[in-house]
Amino acid sequence: MSESAGESTPSSPLGASPKRIFSTGTLRYTTFGLAVAFIWLLWGDFIWTLLDGNLPNILPLKLKDMGASDTMMVFVNKTIAYGIIFFLAPLVSFSSDRYRSRWGRRIPFLFWSTPFVGLFLVLIGCYDDLTQFAIGDRQDLAILGWHFSRAAVTLGVFAAILVGFDFANIFVNTIYWYLFNDVVPRQYLSRFLSLFRMTGILAGMAYNYWIMPISLSHFKIVFVVGGIVYVVGFMLMCIFLREGRYPPPPENVDRKTGLISSIKTFAKECFTHRFYWYFFLVSTFFFVSWQAGQVFQILRNRDSLHLTLAQLGMLGVYTAPVSFALQYPAGWLADKYNPIRVYFWITFVCFLSGACQLVWAFTDFGTAGNLTAMYVVSFIFMPFGALQGAAEIPMYMRLLPRERYGQYCAAMVMVRYGAMIFGSFLSGLFMQYLADMPKSDYYVGTGGITVSSACKEAVAWHEEEVGPWKVVYGNDRSENGTITVPGATAVKVCFSEVKTEPGFDHLTTDADIYDDWSGEFLEASSGRKTGDTVRLALTSGLYVTSGGKLVVRNASNASSTGFIVAKVAWQGAKTGPVTRSGALWETSKAKFQLSGRVTRKVGKDDVGLPGVVVSFAGAKPGVVVPAPVLSDAHGNWACDGFDNGLAVKVSLARADIGGRWTLPAPEGEFTRDAADIKTSAAWTPDPNAKWTVEDVGDLPEHGAFRTWAGKYFFWLGMGLSKDLVPWTVEYANRWDRTGTITVPGAAAVKVIFGTLKTEPGWDHLIADGSPAIDWSGSFDGDNNSAASGDTMTLRLTSGIYAKSGGSPVVRLPSNMFDVKFTIVKVAYLGKRTGPITRSGSLWDVNPKNFELSGNVGGGTPTVGAKVSFIPLKSGDAAPPAVLTDARGNWVQSGFVELTHYRIEVSKSEPGEKWDFGKTTMGDWRYRWYPVWAVFFQVFALFFLVLLYREWKKLGGAESYVPPAA
Repeated sequence: MSESAGESTPSSPLGASPKRIFSTGTLRYTTFGLAVAFIWLLWGDFIWTLLDGNLPNILPLKLKDMGASDTMMVFVNKTIAYGIIFFLAPLVSFSSDRYRSRWGRRIPFLFWSTPFVGLFLVLIGCYDDLTQFAIGDRQDLAILGWHFSRAAVTLGVFAAILVGFDFANIFVNTIYWYLFNDVVPRQYLSRFLSLFRMTGILAGMAYNYWIMPISLSHFKIVFVVGGIVYVVGFMLMCIFLREGRYPPPPENVDRKTGLISSIKTFAKECFTHRFYWYFFLVSTFFFVSWQAGQVFQILRNRDSLHLTLAQLGMLGVYTAPVSFALQYPAGWLADKYNPIRVYFWITFVCFLSGACQLVWAFTDFGTAGNLTAMYVVSFIFMPFGALQGAAEIPMYMRLLPRERYGQYCAAMVMVRYGAMIFGSFLSGLFMQYLADMPKSDYYVGTGGITVSSACKEAVAWHEEEVGPWKVVYGNDRSENGTITVPGATAVKVCFSEVKTEPGFDHLTTDADIYDDWSGEFLEASSGRKTGDTVRLALTSGLYVTSGGKLVVRNASNASSTGFIVAKVAWQGAKTGPVTRSGALWETSKAKFQLSGRVTRKVGKDDVGLPGVVVSFAGAKPGVVVPAPVLSDAHGNWACDGFDNGLAVKVSLARADIGGRWTLPAPEGEFTRDAADIKTSAAWTPDPNAKWTVEDVGDLPEHGAFRTWAGKYFFWLGMGLSKDLVPWTVEYANRWDRTGTITVPGAAAVKVIFGTLKTEPGWDHLIADGSPAIDWSGSFDGDNNSAASGDTMTLRLTSGIYAKSGGSPVVRLPSNMFDVKFTIVKVAYLGKRTGPITRSGSLWDVNPKNFELSGNVGGGTPTVGAKVSFIPLKSGDAAPPAVLTDARGNWVQSGFVELTHYRIEVSKSEPGEKWDFGKTTMGDWRYRWYPVWAVFFQVFALFFLVLLYREWKKLGGAESYVPPAA
């Protein structure tokens, strides 16, 4: 292809208007033809940016949530891809430069690779289905004697799909960029690439607004639909875009053909002139500085700065219109003043943008302050970044030989990714080093802290038969008991039988290794408890939450709970007999508990009825009975203190506004043998009661501007012109908070949710309506429970662990970001006499005083470790020390934002030595990734100066010709 490109006005018949003709190589465009070519190129960019350019950015979060370490995450997500590009990009680019066909030299490569890129996007979304297909329901897999957990197999499947995606995507990610240099007139390159970036911004806005907030919660559907749309959209561009004709490809340096000759040609032409080495090194050091830390940027923003995906998405939406408006003026300036000169000077200004990111390594502004600071930095450097971006690719196209542009870009890629193969891996090691490094200046605004520990036993165990001591449970209660071996330094108990009902009953001991039996076991042995006494607790419940639904226990199963202690083991010297004590062992008590459940029919189901007054009276005069109790949110009630052997009468009462309750009185008299009373109830709504429904929410800042923008400019408003922003709660830590919604003057209140997202088993949102609703999982729609009176109370509990198959499952800190719900409407009975309001700690998602939690022991939980908090600045207050529980977890509240603490862990036991590992930095380490970036940018600026000087020597803007090898 000829190097010349320009525009001309051909002669025309007398009276006819001359047409402007734009040329590049053998291509000739009218104004309309050039516009059509631009439209198809920009369409391809929109599809590429929306799906290929944005979707993979969520993969670091997905890998992190799957349990991948920092090093493995970078290796799977970056290092392997860099290795593939390093070896294949030169081959693909060299072949494309010299390929000739009726469809051109670039489009055939794009056309045949696009379906495979889309296929692997679909497979990424279906990774879990592929794992299920490969190993079924198995939780572990043995291959050649090696055992792999299901999580490891899933991670392996995910990594294999990513490798396939990287292989397919290399064609698009290289050759697509060469196409512009072949089909766009040179004098319009900067302006075209400005339009190119503007299209990318629109695609990014669409992704940030609609896709990013749901990219993890709807991971499968996002990638499946994305893969299909990608194939259709990109194939359309390949079909309708046309390339010109090219001159015969140049001969190889030794005038031969074949792979060896091509390698010689590639090496000699690309790597034997210092000018190109300066160019490669500038590009490489900037690329390393950006890519090696990019994988940690979103982790920093989410896990360390505590910004939600929705907030990060909206940051992109709000900044994008400004960036969009700057693009074309920046392209015009780059074309006017030469992109090489513009890029050189503006890059020194943009260097300060990365340096500003270091502020978060040394301080914190709180969640709201962090978001504000991110907006400030983004807007300050946005004009300079737009100008640098407008000049960068045109600079490449002016510096490199046009007929071999792909070849030199591939050489640049080889140097780039050769460095990145090691750079990305080293960046992972750098982050892992920070994770393992002791940190006295720990900033408690981050997630959980994990401290590993090990104990070396130095004393032998002794064993003695006891009892056997048998406990049989016949009711729903919770009792404690102890077993003591005087003089012992540590104690264990050995059961010959444990029989509990899974989910309802839990037999626990306060041993160092947490014991929790739920089910049937023979010859079970507890963990070691330091000291001469081990405590046992048996909790027997009325109901349990299973899969987000309430499961009520059958009364007949309540009598099957029990255990037998047959042996006791101890360390040290026993100085007295082994004894037991406590209410747990008192199986025949003089007093007993009476419990029951009040229900009403909803369809075929019995639904618990809360707020019923349960009163008691003696069957005979003079019998003293306990005070009345209320049924709880699930209709259950329980009352202690009844005299054994005396009959008791039970009566029920409840009144509601807006309807009428019918509560048949239970028949007969009840004694200890009546462990469970079920009373049905019916509710007849008042036919004259009408519910009023109103939208609720907060007015957004600058609401008038957004309304105007959304009305007249969709791309600027992006749907943000709504008058009310729904009341939204999002939380990123373990918590238990309540809030109220009040409609003054109302007789009853309901709330209507737009979204409700909690993690099943861990999180529970409970409404105090009739009946009380307990959500655990993701739901859409309204709250069917109506709270009597003008106020509805909501309680959201987010746990650090849950029960799974009888064993406690510890929650990963990365999973604590799924708690979210929005309230869009409120319905009420009666007449409203004031505005609808909300109050309570539930709505305070960014409190100044907050909670911090952690774990000691990791895979081997350490109970009873002392966790202390020492402020680094004199005068600052610190919460008191706490002890780890039976699972090694600890939690403490009262931490103050912007205050530094040192975290200390200690434990002392007779006859044993505890060694604690280094306290991790938690997610604070991700704040240090800009150090990596700035370090390499300094080298990039050095070689940029050398490259600019060499360009000036070769003629500069007036007479520059790319140097020959």
